[in-house]
Amino acid sequence: MKGIRQEARRQVILLEKHRILVQNFPNMLAKQQAQLNRAEAILQQVRIDQERTTIRSPYSGRIASVLVAVGDRTLTGSAVVELYDTGALEIRTQVPGEHLAQMRTALAEKERIEAVITTAEESIDLYLDRLSGKVNQGSSGVDALFRLSQPTEHLELGRVVDLKVTLPLQENVIAVPVQAIYGDSRIYTLTEMDRLNGIDIHRIGERSAQGELQILIRSSQIRAGDQIVTTQLPKAVSGLKVKVNSPTQT
Repeated sequence: MKGIRQEARRQVILLEKHRILVQNFPNMLAKQQAQLNRAEAILQQVRIDQERTTIRSPYSGRIASVLVAVGDRTLTGSAVVELYDTGALEIRTQVPGEHLAQMRTALAEKERIEAVITTAEESIDLYLDRLSGKVNQGSSGVDALFRLSQPTEHLELGRVVDLKVTLPLQENVIAVPVQAIYGDSRIYTLTEMDRLNGIDIHRIGERSAQGELQILIRSSQIRAGDQIVTTQLPKAVSGLKVKVNSPTQT
């Protein structure tokens, strides 16, 4: 009988323990659910952090420099690389004062001013996009900014290039060799007596013809049929008697 009573007491105690566990089950379930929610939140944050390790450029471009090394820790918002859009490159050049008004007029009238630069890889076409609104410190003229007609992979940021600009068509302009210009704004024509006649000219620009540089000029004093001296003469002055050499014929 004694053994039966002890077993009965053990069963009562065990039953009470199970009853307490059953009563406490909602609390235990809530605790486990909270731990699960916290683990899922941590997992979600890890996934977000992993996603942020992939850098996506908003445009197709070229990396100019890398600011971190492999394995470096970075903070949110820290610069990692420097890159630029190769399709948005601009060529900046100073505009000589004599061409500024012409360029402004062309822009105002929506007339396209084209240019070209030649690299070792290709010729790149450009067009005038705008003129700078101020003169930069240390500069003597207004800057013109040219945009690429088509994106290219053959230009680097900060590169110095040779730019050839085609200005709008002008009337009453003639092309003369460089040797025909005396000083900066004077040429000589020949009179009927083979004497020099000095004429003041206005330089419009330059062009290349058959690989030879020519100066574009304008002057109201030049008449059709005038003979222009294209050989540099020492001490040239109006009235100086000269001898004209005819081309040798073969």
